Amino acid sequence: PSLKLYMFYRALVSITGNAWINASTAALGDVFGRGTAHFAEASSRVQRFALLAMMLGTFAGRWVKEPQKAFALVGTFQVMAAGAVGCMKESLVSQSKFQRVWFWSVFRRSKALFALGVLSTAMEFPEHVATLDQVFRRQRFPKLWTASMESTHMLLLQIAGVFHTFLRTRILKHLDSAAACRLDNWCNALCFLNNAFSARPSMLALNPLLSCFQCGGLSLELCLQRQAEAVGLGSGALSAADANRSFLPSLLMPRFYSWLYHRSPWPS
Repeated sequence: PSLKLYMFYRALVSITGNAWINASTAALGDVFGRGTAHFAEASSRVQRFALLAMMLGTFAGRWVKEPQKAFALVGTFQVMAAGAVGCMKESLVSQSKFQRVWFWSVFRRSKALFALGVLSTAMEFPEHVATLDQVFRRQRFPKLWTASMESTHMLLLQIAGVFHTFLRTRILKHLDSAAACRLDNWCNALCFLNNAFSARPSMLALNPLLSCFQCGGLSLELCLQRQAEAVGLGSGALSAADANRSFLPSLLMPRFYSWLYHRSPWPS
């Protein structure tokens, strides 16, 4: 396809993809209860099958050599998904008119929502460093970090993601929300330290293992859903406000980390 068609396709997927994810989360909350253990189990199961399908697609993509056939195949699957969703029963009991949602108008409704919004923003700051992972590893291990090593690392991440869907609900049964967030941050810190000081590329395989025990994001999501329901806020309004809240950090923090990385003499 032409560059214009490809850019149009990417823009369309980025818009509809977010809408699909938010709608799926809202539907699961309507069916299994917002912020409940049943919702956590159902979302874990959905994510598990999505990761398995992603792994299958990664392997199947090796046999598709022409980009046009790949786009046609993916488009066919998307049409099938749209048809399946069109046949489903609406999960919302009642629907309200569309309203513009600003994050401040949502998170100021209660002190708990405001505190959870601040905590979510603070926990998202380190995630934007991931944009520098591949650049840093190529410079730190110029001869050892090859394309096959990168592919193996991505496969390990996907496998760890599948195991993560089994572990996170079990971890949340034994830890409260604060302990789950602390465990998540400690695992994050260990991953960053391993990135910085690992002596050889094989040690980076520890990062996917640590990610299996990170459930702070799910814990925060469950707390947000419960607090939003307590003040009469719908899933759609909460998703829109949360997207507005994370927009500026996602725009500015990668640039800040890139600027900091270019000014740093390390790795030399």
